[in-house]
Amino acid sequence: MGIRKLKKAAASVLCSCVMFVSMITPVQCGVITDTMPAYTDGFAKGYLFEGVHNWNQCEEALQNLTPAVTFFHVTTYYEVDRGIVLTPSETAKIEAEDTAVKTWVAANIHNMVPDGADYNSAVRDIMTWLRKYVKYDHADMYNNAYQGALTAFSLGKGVCTTYACAFNTLLNYLPFDETGHVNYAAGTQHIPARLVMNETHAWSMAYVGNQWLYYDPCWYASTGQAIYMNGNTDRTFGGERYHL
Repeated sequence: MGIRKLKKAAASVLCSCVMFVSMITPVQCGVITDTMPAYTDGFAKGYLFEGVHNWNQCEEALQNLTPAVTFFHVTTYYEVDRGIVLTPSETAKIEAEDTAVKTWVAANIHNMVPDGADYNSAVRDIMTWLRKYVKYDHADMYNNAYQGALTAFSLGKGVCTTYACAFNTLLNYLPFDETGHVNYAAGTQHIPARLVMNETHAWSMAYVGNQWLYYDPCWYASTGQAIYMNGNTDRTFGGERYHL
């Protein structure tokens, strides 16, 4: 097939530039590597999404790498025989944002979720913090910078994708011990958390107790209604369905 350059279209809706149907399945769709021996011309330090050949699968693969950054931040990517590849500059952009988010979280998470908190308490603490400190930016809702977690922490504002990515990042960072409590000193278990999107909205899912539970941190921040942070087993939870 050779190399085909693909340039992503500008975002045209609140939090999605393409239809992302129903949910992101909890299956790793691609393996990301940091070298491309077969394509060394300009791609030696770019990410390869191996076996991936569409935008939605790239989003899923990137979420497996980091919950803090979405594929909306990628301007240009290339399709090759082995999958989809990002140039070094695009790779560096993702890594820089991921590093900035992780640095902020490492410095502040202890003040947000106390040592010894159980899972439900941790979710409540994260949701409460996001509702208190992050504002929905209605005036600039199409800003592509909001398609990740960083502006929640650096600017205190964003859109639904910002809330979801921030929630996923914070929850995934917490180290739980074998008793199911946050243990910053010795915890080794981390909760997988992923982004869920459709054409107009973004929310969250977390893998707990051998099942995916769904949360909507944006709508909890907007309404304060517990239904959005209690965990729902319905994969279509979020969006307009549960707006009360």
